[in-house]
Amino acid sequence: MKLSHQVFGAFCVLAILAVSSVNSGVRAEDGFVATNDIGSSVIDFDTLEGKYSSWSISDVGTLNAIRTTMRVHRIGYDRKWSPVLAIGFKNGEDVVWFRLHSLDHNTPLGISLQRYRANKKEEEKNLAKKLDLHEDLPVAINWDRDGTVTVQVKDESPVALSLGKPILSVELLGSTCEGEFAPFRIGRSATASH
Repeated sequence: MKLSHQVFGAFCVLAILAVSSVNSGVRAEDGFVATNDIGSSVIDFDTLEGKYSSWSISDVGTLNAIRTTMRVHRIGYDRKWSPVLAIGFKNGEDVVWFRLHSLDHNTPLGISLQRYRANKKEEEKNLAKKLDLHEDLPVAINWDRDGTVTVQVKDESPVALSLGKPILSVELLGSTCEGEFAPFRIGRSATASH
């Protein structure tokens, strides 16, 4: 059976979209388009106990969405600082954090969305899902103009917190652990309000 180039090309595009949708673990029909400036990157933090590493975008402009798979490979021990792998959505000192964390320095890891104002925690929403070391956590995150951050994790209902003002910057952080965002993609989603 011979396939025309057009039919074969259409079949390949559909196969790639199907594989991309399955691999992400979260719904792909939200119209997400990654920015060409960063594309699909891997960001890996391997931080010593009591230390942290971070990577940030200081001006997100019109970007409003992240798609990534988070994974923690090692947790360390420090008397003051718990292991954490996080994404922060910021405006000055105010921030909404999406975090994988281990308060007792053991697994499974907890998953939460937290809002801080002037470095003081105001609100926290804990997800039911827990995570083991080396386990993939596909995540879809959108934010609106008013600073509402909505997180969708596979097999969980969406969780949201509002900063109450626009998101100006995004920070990725790892502390007292080895963790990665692979792949990390930032861009625009049609489902987030503009």
